[in-house]
Amino acid sequence: MIYDDLRHDKKNFRIPDNIPEPFISEKKGKLVISLNIMNQLDILIIDYIKKNIQLQDDDMLKLRRNIQNVHLQMLSKHAFILITDYREILINNNAKILEERDLIFPNLP
Repeated sequence: MIYDDLRHDKKNFRIPDNIPEPFISEKKGKLVISLNIMNQLDILIIDYIKKNIQLQDDDMLKLRRNIQNVHLQMLSKHAFILITDYREILINNNAKILEERDLIFPNLP
């Protein structure tokens, strides 16, 4: 969806408000495991957009939040385990924190 929209019309491209939810079969008794991808779901699409157009920080954050929210919505329909990084902390050799940044934007259940 985003790839096609951007490829066809770079000048008028806008970050979509709605991201389609991925489908997982609804079999009973199934456990869904999301392993260390929550903060990586948007990397390829964000990189692709940045290569093609100037992306505002607010738009990038909005897209990342939307993608992560859709992932959580999909998971919440099943028994699930979510294992993910949620914050990056950069520390120097003296144990001083240089930078902290959130990697997950929606509230986790």
